[in-house]
Amino acid sequence: MPVIQGSSFMRFHGIAVSGAGSMPGTDTNSLLNSAQMIQRRPAPLSANETFAYTSSLKQFGNKLKEAANSLLPSAAASVTKLLSGASSNSGAASVNVTNQRDAERFANSGNNKNLSIERLATGQTNSGDRLAASGINGAAAGRNTFVVEQNGKSHSFTVDIRATDSNRTAQQKTADAINSRGIGVRAAVEYDSATQRSALIITSKETGERNAFDIRDTGGTLAAALGADKKTSEAEDARYSVDGKSYSSEKNTVDLGDGLSATLRKASSEEIKISTKKDTAAFTNAMYDLINNFNQMRETAEKYSKDRGAQSLLQRLDTIASSYGGTLRGIGVTKNKDGYLEIDTKKLQASVENGSAERAMGGDSYGFAQRVSQLASSVDQNPDRFVSYQSRNNNNRVTDDNQYMTFINNYRNQRLMLASALFGASME
Repeated sequence: MPVIQGSSFMRFHGIAVSGAGSMPGTDTNSLLNSAQMIQRRPAPLSANETFAYTSSLKQFGNKLKEAANSLLPSAAASVTKLLSGASSNSGAASVNVTNQRDAERFANSGNNKNLSIERLATGQTNSGDRLAASGINGAAAGRNTFVVEQNGKSHSFTVDIRATDSNRTAQQKTADAINSRGIGVRAAVEYDSATQRSALIITSKETGERNAFDIRDTGGTLAAALGADKKTSEAEDARYSVDGKSYSSEKNTVDLGDGLSATLRKASSEEIKISTKKDTAAFTNAMYDLINNFNQMRETAEKYSKDRGAQSLLQRLDTIASSYGGTLRGIGVTKNKDGYLEIDTKKLQASVENGSAERAMGGDSYGFAQRVSQLASSVDQNPDRFVSYQSRNNNNRVTDDNQYMTFINNYRNQRLMLASALFGASME
C-alpha cells in the first residue's frame, strides 16, 4: 500500500481517503462526514429480530412484573401476607392452611389450638400364607369362585387354576383378577428370595372402618387355601381431640377449623400446639421467580443490544442491580462478572427465615422489588418504548452487516473519480 505523506486520511471499509485535494463541484468534507455518520450509526434490528425482541419483552415484562409485585405487601397476590401452619411436634402432626382469610383472623386472635392424637386411621390388610413359591399343593385345580364384600357391595371373582400351576402362579392369578375390577382393595404377591416363599397380600385402598372388607369362597377353596381370607390388621378410624373435644375420622387429614387442617402422622400422648407463621416457603419461591425473571429480561436486552432501545433497557436493569448491590448481597443475591444475579441458597433461606429478605425487598417503599416492578410494568404496558425507532421502522434502512457492506461497496464504486482525484488517496 502506498504511504500517504503530508496529509491526514480516513479509512472506510478498505478505502483510504486523504483530507487534502478536491474535485470541482464536489464537497469532499460533506461526503466524508456522511460516510462517518453511516459507519457510526448502530445497525437497527431486522424485521424478524424486531418481532422476536418485542415478543420477548411482552412475555418477560409481564412475568417480571408479577414476580416483583408478589413481594410487595400492597399487591393483591402478595406472598408477604401468606401464612402457613405450625406444629410443636411435626413428627406427630403437620399443619396446613386451607383458607388464608380464616387463618389470618385466627392468627390475629393470638390463640393456639391444642391437638392430641389417640390413634391413626388405618386400612385393613389380609396377609395370605407364605407358601413354597414353586409348590403346587396350595390351591386345588379347577374353577374357583370367591367374593369380596366391602361398603355393602359384593364383588364376585372367578379364577381357573391348572394342575401344573405353582403356588406363586395361583397367587398372581388371584391378585390379577382382583386388581382388574378396580374395587376398593388392591392385591399383590410378595416373594422372599431368601426363603423362596410367596404370599398374597390384599389391602384396602382407603383407611377407616367404612373400608373394611371380607373375602370368602363361594366355589372351591382358593381363598382359604391361599390364606387370603385372614385379617392381619383392622380398618380403623383416627381418634383425636382438639382443645379437649374428641373427634374421629376415617382419614388422617382432618379439619381443625379456622382455615387449618392437620395430617396426623403418629399417636401422641402429649398435646401438640397448633399455630400459624409466615409462609417462608412461598416467599423463598417468589424470590427465585423474581431473580430468574430479572435475569431472563436482562438476557433478552443483551441479546438485542445492538438496538438502542435494548441498550437503554440493559442499562436500566444494571443500574437497579448496582443500586441495591449491598442490600442484595446481605441476603445472598450477588451480581456475577457477566452482570446476572446469582443466589446463595443457604444465605437466602436464612434471610427469609429471619425476615431480613422481606426487609431487603423494601416493602411498598422505594426498594428493589418496587423499582423492578415499575420498570417491568413499563415494559409490559409499552414494549415499543424499549425498541428504537430505527428498528420499528426499518423497511427502508440498512438492517444487517451484509446489506451495509453492499451499500459501502456501491458507494465506493460510485466515488472512484473522487478517490483518484484526492491527493495521496490510495485504494486497497
